[in-house]
Amino acid sequence: MSSRNIARAIDMAQHAAYCHRTGQPRLAALYEKNCREAMLLAKSEIRSMRIQVNPFRTFLYIAEDISGVMEMVARAISGPASEVSRMAASQPLKSDFVLAGPNLR
Repeated sequence: MSSRNIARAIDMAQHAAYCHRTGQPRLAALYEKNCREAMLLAKSEIRSMRIQVNPFRTFLYIAEDISGVMEMVARAISGPASEVSRMAASQPLKSDFVLAGPNLR
């Protein structure tokens, strides 16, 4: 692994494990946070390395990205939709007479 971010993530994970063993939970949490940040930076590099090993993974990553976008769209739609349904549920139901009005003929 030649990536600097990947090497940094591995190093941070090892430091976190050492801190857990020596009873330093706050320092371990800091190393774990830095490890997560390094992994996020190295995500595209890790993907490209995996694709070089197995080109079929390209399709798996595309499907993963599409599913992530669909989840974001679903969350964006569900917020306003749940607000509308909550408002509709809070208003009392009206009878047919009130909805249609009196028959004035």
